[in-house]
Amino acid sequence: MHRMPLCDRAVAIIEERAAYRCNDFMFPGRLRNQAIGENVMSLLCPDGATVHGFRSSFRDWAGNETNFPREVAERALAHATGSAVEAAYRRSDALEKRRSLMTAWGEPG
Repeated sequence: MHRMPLCDRAVAIIEERAAYRCNDFMFPGRLRNQAIGENVMSLLCPDGATVHGFRSSFRDWAGNETNFPREVAERALAHATGSAVEAAYRRSDALEKRRSLMTAWGEPG
């Protein structure tokens, strides 16, 4: 399971959408109790943009514009880091550090 801390603006958007929810998914599909299809996000992206591109933009920003450790940025993207031995001893998901990272990402400017 990947826990994701959200910035205040993301929480506000979720709360605003609550009035329109028809099931447990933030982005419901047409069929009851299903999430949107895998290709829907691609259809909603502006010309030339991709979901992977959004993730790549986040990673570039985290690496170029912040002082957060590489491992925190990679964990925010649910990427594995380090060797298998290191992963075996890493018990934390650095949630509070990732919360700080996501707060910085959500700030204007």
